[in-house]
Amino acid sequence: MHPHTKAKSAFTAEISDLLKTIYIQTQTNEPLTHDHLVEALPDMDALDAVLHEATTSKLIRAKADSIRLTELGQQTALGLLLPQSESVENFVKAVYALQQHSERVSTNALRDVLNITAPSVTDMAKRLQEAGLIDHRKYYGVRLTPLGERVALRTIRRHRLIELFLVQELGYALHEVHIEAEALEHAVSDRFVEAIDTRLDHPHFDPHGDPIPAADGTIKQRDLRPLSELELDTTARVSRYLAEESDMLQHILERGFQLNTPVAVRSRDPFNGPLTITVGDSDQETVLGYHVADLILVEVVE
Repeated sequence: MHPHTKAKSAFTAEISDLLKTIYIQTQTNEPLTHDHLVEALPDMDALDAVLHEATTSKLIRAKADSIRLTELGQQTALGLLLPQSESVENFVKAVYALQQHSERVSTNALRDVLNITAPSVTDMAKRLQEAGLIDHRKYYGVRLTPLGERVALRTIRRHRLIELFLVQELGYALHEVHIEAEALEHAVSDRFVEAIDTRLDHPHFDPHGDPIPAADGTIKQRDLRPLSELELDTTARVSRYLAEESDMLQHILERGFQLNTPVAVRSRDPFNGPLTITVGDSDQETVLGYHVADLILVEVVE
């Protein structure tokens, strides 16, 4: 039984079919009507009762001229539609990250990121192509389909919300949260994730400054640049960390570069030399290496 349906529901299977159908039917911009559902689900005799129960369970919103999934309904439908496993979610998440830098992702790149063998990458790519999650072309690598991108964003959303919850509500240090979130993102229910989102007042960014995808897959955009490239005497705010190693992240934080802290570059040595930077509201200056500054993204204060 799916965790979002009522324990005593007479329509558990029907609600699952309904959510999957609505999700698939609403991938276009055309409104979905009751008549569309009658046509799409001809064998569901109790459609109106199922719609009522799904509405009561806050999985759908039904109006006279349109039917759509709630955020909880979207996440539930994705979970029902897709082959759920930690390896699948990690694979599509890795493809999503790598394809931000290239049109297609090579199997060698995935092998290195996922720390698995090249044949294992190829086998998984074939499986996920059959599931409609990726486009795999021999010798040309892989790319996520729109559905695969939604799965990746769903997993990333879970991970980043959990990280923020661990920091804000449970007192974890920033360098501790990634490993915990990696384990929890595959274990917790969609309802739990949405409860975190509500508890944290629907945040846009995680404690690293990484954007948290909304339930519909949209991401809040910002104009960020590396601190190493910030124009001299221009005030900006620390907005995101690119450091993945916990030691480097701790070093950045210990130097005072907390999120939303104002910074300004006062001078920089040539040939990728160190930068002299004011941090915070005081005029006190600190010297930071170029390669460390390159891992700190900032947003100019207008």
